[in-house]
Amino acid sequence: MTILIIGGSGRIGSSFVRHIEAKGEEIINIDIHRLKKLDNINNYHFIAGSISDNLIIDKIVAQVKSNNTKKVSGIFFFARRRISQNEKLSSTTEEINESFRLLMATTSLIDQLISESLLSDASIVHISSTNAF
Repeated sequence: MTILIIGGSGRIGSSFVRHIEAKGEEIINIDIHRLKKLDNINNYHFIAGSISDNLIIDKIVAQVKSNNTKKVSGIFFFARRRISQNEKLSSTTEEINESFRLLMATTSLIDQLISESLLSDASIVHISSTNAF
């Protein structure tokens, strides 16, 4: 099986990548940051970028199609920085908008994977740190 991880270079995500590696699963990690300590993992593919970019979604689908399993399970990590109490409302609004944008992009990715029969049934998990929302 191929595990698709969005946000797998963060603290929680990278720990999960290591956990999945130990099980021998194929891993596709999409993140805006590359964590070099993950590069030596077997069956690991990194795609740099944000899922809100349609070109990145196309790269994800192409990578999934190139894998032997042809089906993917999704694990989605969202981590937003904590908003301090002294920040302006516009900053909070921007954070909410960014979180919404990422959720909508994830939905688009899921829809595309489903439409191309690339997503395993009942296999989507969303994990977030407590300060994400």
